[in-house]
Amino acid sequence: MQKIITLEPIERNKKLVLRNLLFQTNDFVLNEASFSELDNLVRILHADSTLRIRITGHTDNVGSIKANVELSEKRAKSVYDYLVRKEINADRLEYKG
Repeated sequence: MQKIITLEPIERNKKLVLRNLLFQTNDFVLNEASFSELDNLVRILHADSTLRIRITGHTDNVGSIKANVELSEKRAKSVYDYLVRKEINADRLEYKG
């Protein structure tokens, strides 16, 4: 099976919002359904070695602020770890909850 993915140029300093990064409630392990979205990002990053990205994690508003900040940090780190495993240089990445 072949899948055609249309890429558009990325403007410098532009926010790129990834959709379909999924986690179970109150968890930071990436759901397998997230991999195709992240693999698209990996292709973009491999195509342009000058791109650097900041990964920002989010949560819902259930639970304490402290717990949600910690969870958002762990979720952002999960995305960071995935990209590093896909051979994206860690120096090009930063993450924040």
